[in-house]
Amino acid sequence: MSSNELIIPLSKTKVVFLIFGSMGFIALGAWFLTLDTEEILVSRKFISPELVYGIGMVSIVFFGLCGMIGVKKFLDTKPGLILNSKGVTDNSSGVSAGFIPWSEIVGINESHIHKQKFVSIMVKNPEKYLNSGNALQK
Repeated sequence: MSSNELIIPLSKTKVVFLIFGSMGFIALGAWFLTLDTEEILVSRKFISPELVYGIGMVSIVFFGLCGMIGVKKFLDTKPGLILNSKGVTDNSSGVSAGFIPWSEIVGINESHIHKQKFVSIMVKNPEKYLNSGNALQK
């Protein structure tokens, strides 16, 4: 690390919350799949068995992916964000942009939503970064 480099580590605490939250929603989705059709119809708490089973499947798939990304990030030893004279290297999430040179950056904003800080980096050619990565990242 050079003296003109700022390294911001990943918050492992937030990653652990992501993993445990994902496990909770996976368990809830699995519970939805175990409900008996008659039980769903009689309870009148749910609209239809198909909706309940659909929500269960979507919950398992979506939060399963979130949990896998969380485990990957928990085991990742790279810092979340690196700022240096060359540019910004983003490794902060499962859909990170990677390296962005300063020549591509036109602005940086900080926002707050429910005590959570977000940094937005505006670039000259956003499509370049939107079209990079795998299908899930896009």
